Order: sequence, then structure tokens, then C-alpha cells
Amino acid sequence: MARKRPKVSNRMLFTCFLLAGFILLFSPQRFTNKFQLAFARIFRWPLSISRSLMLSASTSQPLKRENNHKQAQAQNHIANLQAQLESQIAENERLRQFRKEHPLLNAVFVYGDIMQASPTELTINCGGSEGLVEGQFVIGDNSIIGTISQLSAHDAKIRLITSPLSRLAVKIADMDAVIQGSTDGTIKAPLLSRKLYSIKTGQQVFCRPKNALLTTPILIGCVSHCKTDAANPLLWDVTISPACDIKSLTSVDVIVLNKNLSEQ
Repeated sequence: MARKRPKVSNRMLFTCFLLAGFILLFSPQRFTNKFQLAFARIFRWPLSISRSLMLSASTSQPLKRENNHKQAQAQNHIANLQAQLESQIAENERLRQFRKEHPLLNAVFVYGDIMQASPTELTINCGGSEGLVEGQFVIGDNSIIGTISQLSAHDAKIRLITSPLSRLAVKIADMDAVIQGSTDGTIKAPLLSRKLYSIKTGQQVFCRPKNALLTTPILIGCVSHCKTDAANPLLWDVTISPACDIKSLTSVDVIVLNKNLSEQ
């Protein structure tokens, strides 16, 4: 007949453990030290494994943070390079299309961001060190917007075609003329004889080629207003609108012929 296991109540177990705790608490120190050493020897392997896991967890957190920081830096660097690449591809495509429409021989384009702007002048972040010289033509939105008027090694000022100081030789409907900016921000073509010039609204105006600076005609704008000059009925009163919205520009291209570069 199988023996019945004695049934120990929870209260009895609690009382036993409580008594054992009091015994250990009031036991001599030499006895408790031996007990601690015995406990350490018995449970040496579980304790060492637990300690290793704790150390591994404590050291893995800084390593994880450092790896995350380096990964974020790498991702940001890749994003910057991607943006630069896309910008350069777009710029190359724009210049390729411009060269296709305007076959400028022995010419390169120097790209410049606009740093300051006024109704008559722009300042860009490139200058003599990039091959720029005074008088070179400046392009915005595939049209002439002005010329280099002043420069240093790393920046340059552009005199816009709307400046009263700007005078450019042009062609209006295959007829030679000169345009000049005015104080009200418009462009005029003064002293055009009504007898010699047949001017109509909407006719395109092209900048004429100029030795060592421009080898092919490039659009400047179109005739927006044309009537008989009130002060002199023998002359035209002609107003020209730029082909480019200059106020909206953030960058420009300067036409630099190889001859200019070789003279630097």
C-alpha cells in the first residue's frame, strides 16, 4: 500500500522560512560567511552566466547608439550626394539644350548663384578665379539679362539690361539698333527712324554677336510697346520687355569664351 505524502500547509512553510531567516540573521558572522561561500560555490555557473548577460546588455547599448549615429550620418551624406547629383544632371541637361539651340563656338558656361539683387544689378558668387572678365554676357532662362560690370576673385556684379547704364547692340526684325535701360525699369530703343525702321509689337530682339564675348545672336526680349514718339514724330517710341523674369532668378550662367580663359 502506497504511503501518503505528508501535506504541508502554506502557513507551515512560511513559518519555517521565517524561522530560518531569523536563525541566519542572529547566527555568528563566521557561520554566515561560510554559508555565503558555500552558496557561491554551488551556484557559481548560474551566477557567472547572469553576470555575463548583464555586462553584455550594458555594453551593447552604447555600441548600438554609436552604430545608429554613424548610420544616420551615412544616410544624410548619401542624401546630400544624391541631391547634388540630381542638381548637376539637371544643370547639364539645361546647358546641353541651350548649346543645341545656340551653337556657341569655343565657349563654356560658368554657373553662379545670385547672392544679392536690385532692379539694376545682381551679385553672383563667382569671379575672376573662374575666368570671368568685365563685359561678358550673362544668361538667365536662356536669354541675355546683362553683362559683367565689376568683379573680384570670387564674386561679380552684373549690370542688368534694365539699368540706365546698360547699352547693348541688338537686332530687331533683322535691323540693327541699340537698346538702353531707363530709370523706370523698362528697356528703350531710342533714335529709331520711323522712315528707316519697320517696328511692330511682338517682334523679337536679339543681342548681336560681339568679338571675344559672343559668337551668335541670343534672345533678349520682345517689343512690348511701339508708337510714334510724342517729342519727335519722325522717331519711334519703342519699349522692350525682357524675355526672362529676372526677379524670379536664383542663378545665372556667364558665357566665357576659351579666348578669355587663355588670357587669364
